[in-house]
Parts: sequence; C-alpha cells; structure tokens
Amino acid sequence: MTRDNRFLFVEAQSGDYSNNTLRSELIRYDLEEHKTHPIITHGSRLNSIRLNATEKLLVTGDLDGIVRVGPINGDEPHMLFARGPMQDAKADPGDHWVASGIGSRVIAPPVFLWRMPEGRPFTPFLAHNSWILCAL
Repeated sequence: MTRDNRFLFVEAQSGDYSNNTLRSELIRYDLEEHKTHPIITHGSRLNSIRLNATEKLLVTGDLDGIVRVGPINGDEPHMLFARGPMQDAKADPGDHWVASGIGSRVIAPPVFLWRMPEGRPFTPFLAHNSWILCAL
C-alpha cells in the first residue's frame, strides 16, 4: 500500500511451487477512484513485490530469474536478468540500485545487484515463435 493509502497492490497465487505450476496475478487497487487494474507487464510467476522509496516504481522478482522495474501504472518495465527464483527484489532508498537474492536454503544465497535502469525499456519482440534480440 502506498503511504497516502491510495493504491493497494495484491498478488493472488494459484498452483504449487513444488511442481512448477505456481501462477500469480498482480492487481493494483485504486482506493480513491474505486477501480482495479491488473498489471500483466510484470509476468505471471511473481515471487516478490516492492515499491521504491518514491512509490512511483514497482520492483518485482519472479520464479524465472527476472527482476522487473516499472511504473506503478503497469506500463512496460525494464527487465533485469539473473538465474534462479528471485526473492525480495527491491530498490535502495536513493533509487540508485536494485538488489535481489535467489531463493535458496543455503546459508549465504547469491545476491544480484544492478544499477537502477533509466529511460525507456528495451522490449524484445516475438516473431516466428522465438525472441529476436538482435537484428541487422
């Protein structure tokens, strides 16, 4: 929930983590306008949801190793890639860094650190049933 009590973010999960069928849906409730807004741009296998310090950005981590940083209105986020299920993804209070750890039961699980993305996100497009990341 934002500090001004206007927006509430809720993640609804279904399925089972143990057999890789876990699915989630992220919904933003506007308590002032009495409206709901599903946020589909952050994926459907979320494991972590946080707001940055200014409450203008949503930082999420998912089970497939992707951390997303994007506006709370659900516009296209930046995608930061790692390996393993991301847990506790968040931005530092100064909005300079994004950090997330891999969900692990070992004593010192790896932590990933990225500079806070700026500008418009790069969005790969889907063609011929595969991701095209480079074209000449």
